[in-house]
Amino acid sequence: MEAPHNTWPIVVVSWNSYHWGHFTTYEESFASIVNNPDYEGAMFLQMPKLASQFEKLEILDRFLSSKNIRHVFISWLHDLGNDWTTFNEILAKYGAKFSGLAALTYLIMPRAGVPIDISSVNSGVIWANAIRSSQCVGLLTWDPRVHQIRNSKIKIGVLKDFQPSKVSIPSQQLIDISIPNRVGFFGQLFAHRGLSMLVDMAIKNPDIHVFAVGKRRTINSGAELRKENNLWRRLNALPNATVLDKYIGSNEELNYYISKMQLICLDTRNYPVPSGIVTRARNLGVPVALTSRDSAIFSIYTADPGVILLGGGEKISQTIENIPFSRSEISFDDFRFSLLEFWKEVL
Repeated sequence: MEAPHNTWPIVVVSWNSYHWGHFTTYEESFASIVNNPDYEGAMFLQMPKLASQFEKLEILDRFLSSKNIRHVFISWLHDLGNDWTTFNEILAKYGAKFSGLAALTYLIMPRAGVPIDISSVNSGVIWANAIRSSQCVGLLTWDPRVHQIRNSKIKIGVLKDFQPSKVSIPSQQLIDISIPNRVGFFGQLFAHRGLSMLVDMAIKNPDIHVFAVGKRRTINSGAELRKENNLWRRLNALPNATVLDKYIGSNEELNYYISKMQLICLDTRNYPVPSGIVTRARNLGVPVALTSRDSAIFSIYTADPGVILLGGGEKISQTIENIPFSRSEISFDDFRFSLLEFWKEVL
């Protein structure tokens, strides 16, 4: 189906309410686009925070019965869970198709030994549900390597990962930014995203100072959790390490602390998916250290001199000194253009 000129018969549905992290920015960005008068017919539907799955499906049913909507875009497909049957039936009743944003990196690379911490369900379940669904026509993701996937039914799109880069100085400094050679690990502090990398880096490089800034999270239990807790204890005991186990209050303050780092690190051997923290860092001109080429981030920034690979034997202070300043900014217009191009494909 093609949309009439200047008409977008599409609704963006936020299935869950988000008040933190990557998804908050995305909710705001999607809403900003569909509320623009230039996109006549486009709408935004926010499901009530405390509504059950059944209640949300009822809300969607009533909404579609009263609106001229031909396409439903789910802002985070993982929120639908494992069973899309009723959702699919509701859309079929009104002749509407659907697509959505999802994490799909694990469709194109082995996941053996790599923790899965994405919301609700993993990429394999999303793909299986999409293929079985009579109404699903497209999947949007951040990893450009998903273009390797070929399927006549499902259109695959790549979204530019816009993150705001405005900076504001906090009223109270939470970390000491006067220390030289500052290396940061930011965001949701899952251990596999960079904890062992940070500990190893601090031990081998006593002339740097490492910062773990964000809310500590875990997906482990038993022996793995004990090993993780031991790593946190080791990091906290190091004289050249600071752990700030709390969410930063605003995007602007988070950007401020990222901007004060001289290097951001991420263990892409264990976390090969895209990262909003990396997007923020490169928007701000802060270099990023990765541990593996086989990752979405390396693919996104493959020509960026500010994204480097570490082998483990480098002297980090010299590495910091030798990285030329560069900025690789992804703008809101980049985000909007890539989203609209995808919508044109699926409408």
